[in-house]
Amino acid sequence: MFKVIHNVLGTLGAAKVYDLSLSTQFVLSEGYREFWTSYSQSEKFKEISECLQLLPSQSSEDSARTISDAKKKISKAPAKPVLCSECPGWICYAEKVVGDTAIPFMSTVKSPQQLQGHLLKKVANRKLFVANEDSEVPDNLMHI
Repeated sequence: MFKVIHNVLGTLGAAKVYDLSLSTQFVLSEGYREFWTSYSQSEKFKEISECLQLLPSQSSEDSARTISDAKKKISKAPAKPVLCSECPGWICYAEKVVGDTAIPFMSTVKSPQQLQGHLLKKVANRKLFVANEDSEVPDNLMHI
C-alpha cells in the first residue's frame, strides 16, 4: 500500500514520501513508559506490591486464605488513568468541553504525525537541506 501512495504522491510532485511506522513505534513505547511511570507511582500499585510480599512461596490451604485476605486489602479504587489519542481533534474537544476534569490525566506524548512532522521539519531538514541551523524551513516542505 505504501508503494501505491508513494507512486501517486510522486506523480503529484512529492520529492520524498515517508511513512509513520518508526514514529508510531516510538510513540507507543513512550506512551507505555508514561503509563507505567504513572501507574507505578499510584497507591493501587503500592497496595498490590505490599500484598504480593505477604503471599507465601508454597501453595497450600493457608496460601489460598492469604491470597483471599490480600485481595480484600486492595482497594476498589482504580489506578490513575492516562488518556491519550492520536487525533488532535480529541485533544481540542477534551480541552474545550471536558476541561479540568480530563486535562490532568492527558498524556504528554505527541501523536505519531506530530513527531514525524517535528523530525522532518526541524531535524532532518537541517541535516538534508539547510546548512545553517538558524535558517527557516523551506516553504515547499510539507507533511500530511
